[in-house]
Amino acid sequence: MLSIPKGKLIKRVKKMVLEANFSLDKSVINFLKSGLGKETSALAINVLENILHNADVAQKEDIPLCQDTGVAVFFWRLEMNCVLTILLKTP
Repeated sequence: MLSIPKGKLIKRVKKMVLEANFSLDKSVINFLKSGLGKETSALAINVLENILHNADVAQKEDIPLCQDTGVAVFFWRLEMNCVLTILLKTP
């Protein structure tokens, strides 16, 4: 049976949350840049430029990509032979 130590779980979850908030996947960045090269509308070009700038600043300064998108929700699946032996909140 697999037992996951509290410290390891907290460290990995923290890393995933930070990555989800501070960086876009390279494929998304490439897609946005591709769209920027094809777009003809001045307004759309401005929006794409702002999104790319926001992504760049967020990555460099470790700040969230966007501050008005709500709360992140995460799901994880535990294998049948895995046990979490921690309290996430002290009673």
